[in-house]
Amino acid sequence: MKNGMGMIKEKLSSLIGVSWNITNGDFKFNNISTKEDLNSDIKGIMKLIQLIEKDEFLKIKYSKIGKKINISGKLDICILEFGYEINGIKEKIGNLEIFNGNIIFKNNDILKNLEIIEILREFSNDTFIKIDDREKNVKLIGNFAKQISKSFEYSFALDEFFDCIKNKESFIKNYNSIGEGSILKDEIIFSNKKDYYLNINLKKKGDLLIGIIKDKTEEVIKREALKNLLSHDNITGFKTKEEIVKLINKRLVCAKGRCSLILLDLDDFKFINESFGYQAGDFVLREVGLRLTKKMLSNEYICRHNGDEFIIFFENIDSKEYLEECLTDIMDVFDDPIVYRGKHLYVNGSIGISVSPHNGLEFYGLLKNADAALTIAKKNGKGNFAFFDYSISREFSRTYDIQRCLRTAIKKEEFYVLFQPKVFVSNRKVIGFEALLRWKSSELGPVSPGELIPIAEMTRLIIPISTFILEEVFKKIRELLDLGYDNFKIGINLSELQLRYNTILRDLQEFREKYDVDLKYIEIEITESILMKSFDKNIKILKDIKKLGATIALDDFGTGYSSLNYLTKLPIDVLKIDRSFVTDLNKNLKSRCIVENIINLSHQLGIDVVAEGVEEKEQVDYLKNILCDIIQGYYFSKPREFEDIVKMIGKKI
Repeated sequence: MKNGMGMIKEKLSSLIGVSWNITNGDFKFNNISTKEDLNSDIKGIMKLIQLIEKDEFLKIKYSKIGKKINISGKLDICILEFGYEINGIKEKIGNLEIFNGNIIFKNNDILKNLEIIEILREFSNDTFIKIDDREKNVKLIGNFAKQISKSFEYSFALDEFFDCIKNKESFIKNYNSIGEGSILKDEIIFSNKKDYYLNINLKKKGDLLIGIIKDKTEEVIKREALKNLLSHDNITGFKTKEEIVKLINKRLVCAKGRCSLILLDLDDFKFINESFGYQAGDFVLREVGLRLTKKMLSNEYICRHNGDEFIIFFENIDSKEYLEECLTDIMDVFDDPIVYRGKHLYVNGSIGISVSPHNGLEFYGLLKNADAALTIAKKNGKGNFAFFDYSISREFSRTYDIQRCLRTAIKKEEFYVLFQPKVFVSNRKVIGFEALLRWKSSELGPVSPGELIPIAEMTRLIIPISTFILEEVFKKIRELLDLGYDNFKIGINLSELQLRYNTILRDLQEFREKYDVDLKYIEIEITESILMKSFDKNIKILKDIKKLGATIALDDFGTGYSSLNYLTKLPIDVLKIDRSFVTDLNKNLKSRCIVENIINLSHQLGIDVVAEGVEEKEQVDYLKNILCDIIQGYYFSKPREFEDIVKMIGKKI
């Protein structure tokens, strides 16, 4: 047997093309074109429990008022007259009014009818409200009444109802302005132990206002949660940078004194993510954020920026000394380790500072300059801070210009290679050269290697530049071989990126075939610091290079890790003593001891030694006495054009 709802729907669908959606109160009329159609009795509009059990239905008559019926749409307004018939006796219950799909009680009789209340309890999510302006009371029937009173029906005084409304003033103003027969639509915040966000529709009929309440609390909470999610960082809970930008710009406009924007970067944060996982990284960020908050008057002035950076804003800075005290407080957050799952994680930070109005009048100008200062702080060593000044700005402008011009330098053929001779100490004969890159920019003029190389590495342009140098060297070797020269080597500096992306092996093999050059004429020079970045991987690549026939030189020895222990593990043929030791030979006894021991140990390991940066005769004489093998420096020759060095091979200078 079908349940009552099914019977109602089936009955409705069989009568004059009428369909009824019980859940939201929308009427849809099909094929109704005459008054007789409208006045036809329809059995079964709602489930009245007692009547359903007796297999009886409400008999309903209704009439249309207001606008003309839209055949394909829904009624704007209609009146439903409820009644039922038992044993031939008809009895009227009351009227309902449908306004744009919302049910409104037409008279008091229907409010007192328990059967109707039972239907409302079962089939409506809305709450019905009746306000008696004469008696000054309010009655609620529905889910909202149950939420605030645990009863499906709830009555209370009108003043009490008003007092529960947070936006009471505006609601009462609208309430008092409603005219006879008019509809009031408003939004209220009803406070009863917690806040409820309600849409209320009321229609005035004499002293009565009758209508419906829709509870939008859950919808508002979700919307606010989403808004909060979008406006706050999900890791630290700080406001997002977008929110902070608005706040800081407002403060800057109103500021009477100097303000400071601080950019704090966590040093080596990548190591934590890689070693302990991203959850550990998030934990560290959260903990640093909490520690910073304790140092501040309000966390409105802190936000996370670019992963592992924090922006901190100070107002009304009295002096640089006061700001330095604040910076010291900030750096104190790194004094204690961060304990993550029993592990002690030590974190440090570097800081760049810009001050308004001198370094900028709005957020992004201050941020740009603080970022520039941060770069300087990191150059000076981790855990430092630096203030922005315009010499930094000029330096960054120069860096930008070099980056821009570098991108077209190869195509414009602005690079060229010079060669500095290497001289055998015992007989002063030239036995080879070091290839050195030079750049004469059409826009910037000559750019020193000290400026060029770091920027080329930072932009990864060092890879195509290194390939260019390597090919130039192969070309020159081919020319020397064609001229009959055979006893020489040309050294080429290897960049860290050539090792990281392993382009060097590919290039060596390609140019060996292209120019028909044996790699015994090539010496690859690598610094200690580059070698140690991925020690095991780099050792393998160097061994592969040696298999191709090239020799390996360890450059700038003494300036990097300088572990004598790993000399036994490296596939090197030559060790180049850094120029800083050579410069101090005549003045510093310790430098002499270091150089002598390096030479002695290298010879015992079968490694030749080159002294770089030799500029004085006394240095040459001393190096010869302690049996240094090869000398390179301005004492014998500055770097020269290829045409100049051709005649020097094998010659005494």
